[in-house]
Amino acid sequence: MSSNGKKYTCTRREFLRLAAGTTAGIVLTACGANPTAAPAPTTAPTKAAAAPTNAPVAPTAAAATAAPKPTAAPTVAGATNLVWWTSLAGVVATTLDTMAKNYVAKNPKVAIKVENQGTYVQLRDKLLAAAAAKQLPDMILMGNGYWAPFARNNILEPLDDYIKGANGIDLKDYFPFVNRGAIDGKYYQLPIPVSAPLFYINLDMFKAANVPVPTEKWTWDQHYDSIIPALTIKDGSKVKVYGHAYRTNTWNQQQDIWAYGSQMSDDKYNLFLDSPEMINQWKRWQKLSAGGHNHIPTQAEGGTLEMFANQTTATTWASTGSLQRFEDQVKGRFKWSVLASPYGPKGRFAAEGGGGIHIVAGSSKEKKDAAWGFVKYTQEPEQVAFFAKSTGYLAFTNKGQGLIADFLKDNPLFKIAYEALGSGGRKSEPFADCARAQTLIWETLDNLAIGTQDVEKTLKQLQKDATAIMIEDGYQKK
Repeated sequence: MSSNGKKYTCTRREFLRLAAGTTAGIVLTACGANPTAAPAPTTAPTKAAAAPTNAPVAPTAAAATAAPKPTAAPTVAGATNLVWWTSLAGVVATTLDTMAKNYVAKNPKVAIKVENQGTYVQLRDKLLAAAAAKQLPDMILMGNGYWAPFARNNILEPLDDYIKGANGIDLKDYFPFVNRGAIDGKYYQLPIPVSAPLFYINLDMFKAANVPVPTEKWTWDQHYDSIIPALTIKDGSKVKVYGHAYRTNTWNQQQDIWAYGSQMSDDKYNLFLDSPEMINQWKRWQKLSAGGHNHIPTQAEGGTLEMFANQTTATTWASTGSLQRFEDQVKGRFKWSVLASPYGPKGRFAAEGGGGIHIVAGSSKEKKDAAWGFVKYTQEPEQVAFFAKSTGYLAFTNKGQGLIADFLKDNPLFKIAYEALGSGGRKSEPFADCARAQTLIWETLDNLAIGTQDVEKTLKQLQKDATAIMIEDGYQKK
């Protein structure tokens, strides 16, 4: 592992002193702003003790996350040894590991130890703890919406000199997804997993309930008012099959907001959480939940896709990156399909998702150059195609997509995501850069979706509390 402390403005003691209460228990700041302690997610933030800094703080979380135990790099004699922290599980993790092994086989002067750190959120939290301990990896695969504060605090290496250099890459071949890896005029990330939310549907249940499968031009009104309620199966007051298993967070929900002409936040981190469009959507979720049609899985039930695979829900929203994993889970037990997002008055939108690869700053030029060699390898058309075919994530370059043309013809479900993003792909809401605000927003909206609180009153309070956090953490000016 690299010990990359030389470029940071915080000492290890200062990192740990800034432990506060949302997901990782550590706040990364510019260490000059006299930050206040993070309030509990359910309470309004306290007034900032000092004017916010220009560099927003990095994410925080509810229970302290310890840095992973320092793991020695592979230490292959005569090789430049790198550690790569990855995210995600199952076939995605296997595919990433295979890519690293294949690269090392072709480049024996480089050794890569792949260490999977769990979900995007778990990796973010561990990276915060590792930064405090100055025990960082050399590369990371981080989700969108989590990396910007690390870049602004010099934890991540700008890639522009590598991209434009003699051993660089041509960004003209990329689809617009590549631009999500840039902030403040510099690139810090290049894509690997690129995804969009899809509406997973059990075709057998649609047929049994005599519900027509939506056409390509289906609407959000159909989604809430006719499809989900009609698919619920009850035995008296007991629900046997829910019409929908609710995916927590706001990845797919933001598509509804966009389709009705609003947004949750803008590029300056102003929030619009109590807009009429937000109020209307969460009233709809509450109505579905009150009728027994919408359900957030318990721990025993697993996730939404587990419910879908076990046929205890007829529909759910999930990633394109789950297509291959789900195909393996179902194994022909029932017929299923996916739909791109519905239309609203302003059209149809698909929220770009996924993540990308970063080089961690502060290590030697030798290590960073070796890391760039691997980063460039992951962007080659053959690797882009390999990852897309293996996982269900999207090919993000013209050349890469050209290599899977036959695959898409033979696998029409995979093609739907490309069509959705092509018609209305949009970068996810930037409020996720501020993890304290993100945590509060997600928890409040999840509870609201299945609760009985007054929607309008709750969202107005959320708007006030989340805005205060944005100001305290330096994302908004007071």
